[in-house]
Amino acid sequence: KIPNTINELKLKMKNEVDKSSETLKLKLLRSHPELGIKKNEIFILTQSSQVEQKSAGLDQCSEEEYEEIKSLNKLYKEKFEFPFIIAVKGLDRSDVIKSMKNRVNNNYEEEFSTAINEVHKIAKIRFDALEI
Repeated sequence: KIPNTINELKLKMKNEVDKSSETLKLKLLRSHPELGIKKNEIFILTQSSQVEQKSAGLDQCSEEEYEEIKSLNKLYKEKFEFPFIIAVKGLDRSDVIKSMKNRVNNNYEEEFSTAINEVHKIAKIRFDALEI
């Protein structure tokens, strides 16, 4: 069935991800950029990612915050083998860092599920921002 509304399309896309194999979900997670890209490197992100990371102030990190995020990203990726993913809308740098510190302690199954849910949140935020 072809979706007739944006809400039907959002639900269909969510369902497609949810019923995908773990291998495909992992590929999706691994396609996400790391958080906390330095201001002079932010151009490597998609336009949407740039806007989202800037909205959380991640382009304005102090050197200490940047180093902490970089260290947490490394620890997280070594443990889970995919980048830390969070829907940053409505969050600030300290919220993101706190979440990274907490979530790096999750087990693989918890974090895999959390990361997929964050992808769903990001998709919803981006769909809702579209002007159609």
